Amino acid sequence: MSGRVAKRKADSEISQKTRERRSLAEAVERHGVDVMPCTHCFKSNKVCKMAEESSRCGECIRTGRSQCDGNNVANACEFFFPDFVVFG
Repeated sequence: MSGRVAKRKADSEISQKTRERRSLAEAVERHGVDVMPCTHCFKSNKVCKMAEESSRCGECIRTGRSQCDGNNVANACEFFFPDFVVFG
């Protein structure tokens, strides 16, 4: 229905897991490194940032996506383009 208004929950109604996920996503956004975009970030036209030890980018963490192919994209580039630098 196009006439509906999406309401945000009050902070007290947000689950602990959601708060933890948002906190982790914010940390990756602050301290992460810009990388080649994963499929989700590419399609959403977002900047893809990833912490060096993370398997998911900040945007995938923030949206609760369980899969992020950011590492796979970078690994494929390293395989096909040996001079490609992922983190550095």
